[in-house]
Amino acid sequence: HMISVDGADAETHDTIRGFPGLYNRIIKNLSAARSKGDFPAYIHTTLNAKSYRQIPEILKTWSSNGLVDGIMFSTMTPIKEAKDDGLRLSREQRIELVATLKQKKKKYNKFF
Repeated sequence: HMISVDGADAETHDTIRGFPGLYNRIIKNLSAARSKGDFPAYIHTTLNAKSYRQIPEILKTWSSNGLVDGIMFSTMTPIKEAKDDGLRLSREQRIELVATLKQKKKKYNKFF
């Protein structure tokens, strides 16, 4: 199961998604599913201008809470006329993001 989570905390995720309470709902549903037995689950996080600096917190939270087996990252793809300019990554942000992922891969190698 792939679960999309867009930030290290409820505030970031819910703001990006425009749906208050969604992050906590994900935690609740994942906890319930995992408590019933075998339920392989992975997080997918689309990094954007509001969340790319949260990579360390995202990894720390999800690698230690026991709710998922791993995580995948991708970057936000701009959509023409989508009015998502506040989420677009600049060239400098993308460079920083890649450097952070490379550095964190050493510590969390088996997790992502």
